[in-house]
Amino acid sequence: SADLSKRIAKAADDFARLLQACGPRARPDVFAQELTEMERLLAGWRPREGGETVED
Repeated sequence: SADLSKRIAKAADDFARLLQACGPRARPDVFAQELTEMERLLAGWRPREGGETVED
């Protein structure tokens, strides 16, 4: 029916406005997260006198 079509169109407009109001959703950058974790782990390592490494 025409009434149902109008309600659906209004709901679609409302939904689109809601999504725009919330702003874009940033997806997590898995590569950057893993790189940050590797950098953090490597920062805790320092060379020993014999050239070996030890974690603090």
